[in-house]
Formats: sequence, structure tokens, C-alpha cells
Amino acid sequence: MENQPDRYRRLEDPDQRAFVRSEINRFLVDATKAGCESIGCTGVSFVLMGMAYWSEEIVELDPALAARYLRQLALIYDPKSNHQKRTRAELKRRDLFKQICAIAGEAP
Repeated sequence: MENQPDRYRRLEDPDQRAFVRSEINRFLVDATKAGCESIGCTGVSFVLMGMAYWSEEIVELDPALAARYLRQLALIYDPKSNHQKRTRAELKRRDLFKQICAIAGEAP
């Protein structure tokens, strides 16, 4: 990864990760508010519908990878998963993310 531009490097600096997370959250909250006003629904409904549409987009690229990616997310957020299981799921999720990006013709 050393030859890749900075925008493609994994953010190791906690401050950078926090900034990126904050920016993504800000944009998603703004989009959710605008979407709710536009179609007349609640925030939860908008987010759940968005997740379904997002899932369909990933399935169009590769159904098997999409299913595996979503399973890893489920393991990460499952309250019954222990730390080791979550850690393994996160590593697998990252790998699947890279594979999906490659299919889409984008660098992760």
C-alpha cells in the first residue's frame, strides 16, 4: 500500500479516523434529514430502506461476495459475538471490501 496515494491508505491515526467518521456521519445525517422530508418518512425507515438499496447495489456486483460481506457485518454487530469473533469478522470484512471495490473498478 505504500505506493498508493494517501486517499487509499488505511487511516492508522486515530484523529484522522475520528475526522473521517465524523464527516461521513455528518453527510449521512444531512442526507437522511433531506430524504425524510422529501418522501415523508421517519429516520429509521429511511436508513433501513437505504440499507436495502445499498445491499442490492452490492449484490449486482457479486451476489456471493455481497452475502459474505453482510454476514461479516452481522457477526461484528451481533451482541453474542465475542471479541475474537468480532476481530476475525472485521479482518474478513476488510478483505471482502477490497474485493468488492476491485470488481467495481475502484481502489479501496
